[in-house]
Amino acid sequence: MRARGSYQRTDVAGRFGELITFDNVNQATQRAEVISIITTQLRSGELFYMIAVTPADDYSRYQGTFQTILSSLRLND
Repeated sequence: MRARGSYQRTDVAGRFGELITFDNVNQATQRAEVISIITTQLRSGELFYMIAVTPADDYSRYQGTFQTILSSLRLND
């Protein structure tokens, strides 16, 4: 996996979060894919993370869906 850039600050359910995106080649299909990982720390100190994996050719189509899911997230800890 190769990072597409550095960490980006983002909002995760009203909390500070970080997002990083990677380029990768899927071992099963040998197709290029994009992996986005977003994290935030819970009050308990545990780490919440969400991972989105999309084929590289479809990344722009799914980016909006990923953002919609992220903005609808509610953490009750």
